[in-house]
Amino acid sequence: MDSCFTYQTFYRDVPPAAGEYWNKIVVYTDGASSRNGTIHAKAGIGVYFGPNDKRNLSEPLPGACQTSERAELYAIMRAIAKAGEAGVAGGGGKAVNSRAINICTDSLYSIKCMTLWYYKWQRNGWRTTGGQPVQNKDLILKGRSLIKKLQGAVEFTHVRGHQGIEGNEQADRLAILGAQQHYFGDFQKENFSCAVFSMQ
Repeated sequence: MDSCFTYQTFYRDVPPAAGEYWNKIVVYTDGASSRNGTIHAKAGIGVYFGPNDKRNLSEPLPGACQTSERAELYAIMRAIAKAGEAGVAGGGGKAVNSRAINICTDSLYSIKCMTLWYYKWQRNGWRTTGGQPVQNKDLILKGRSLIKKLQGAVEFTHVRGHQGIEGNEQADRLAILGAQQHYFGDFQKENFSCAVFSMQ
């Protein structure tokens, strides 16, 4: 069963706090890119599971294409992978429970890439309504692949950015710090590029 379709938007209500609950894990993700849209752009990702949580991440975005959209998608990928490593929702090889992973992000673009648009693009041969190749297809497919490995559901919650929401603010801070790491040594983990991912 495809677990990745649920998402909700919190505009007026208070969104959930990051942390572990009896039925789900709530994690906030964010991406940041300084000089976004230019050849000098440097992007980073932030993943926030909660205060002093060892799973929190602050990393530079790997690859040549340093856009904020790719950073947002990559942050979601890292959150799912990190949750899986810890055995959450059936990940890590041993299913300890079937709690959902609730990913909170201010990127509606990323949520729709992983849910509604994903199905539409599959039907359209990974072309947009204008006939152009879908951007960031490689990250979308990798994210969906990670989701399918989990036993529990993956939920997405859209929150407004820069509105004082603790989890979102912390994820944003981690993402900015991640972008700054571009200036400190060799960090490349995967060789992502701007090119459209081609299936073999």
